[in-house]
Amino acid sequence: MNEKLTKRDYLGEGFFYIFIDEKGNFSKEECTEEEYLKLGEVDGHLNNPIRESLTFHAAMGGTVKVDTLDFELGLNEYTDLGDKYFVQKGFTKETGYYEKSEIINDEIVKK
Repeated sequence: MNEKLTKRDYLGEGFFYIFIDEKGNFSKEECTEEEYLKLGEVDGHLNNPIRESLTFHAAMGGTVKVDTLDFELGLNEYTDLGDKYFVQKGFTKETGYYEKSEIINDEIVKK
């Protein structure tokens, strides 16, 4: 029997800046798709965001954005993308997209 999954509400695609502080702690800030795409243009590094006491580390785009404090699915959580589900099970083969018939009563029934 699988562990129970917690369902989260899907909020759309997410776009984020990732910063690191002097102690090595990461933080994330939401950005727009336009701001995210500018980073990939020629001389895109000139568009890197600047924050006091933080160093820009990376950006994430097109992520599954859900109704949690950090907008990310936690371990053993899933969301309904309309035609499929997306499940977060950590760094395992169980993380990924599932057909609607593969999750019943908040449990994965096949993969």
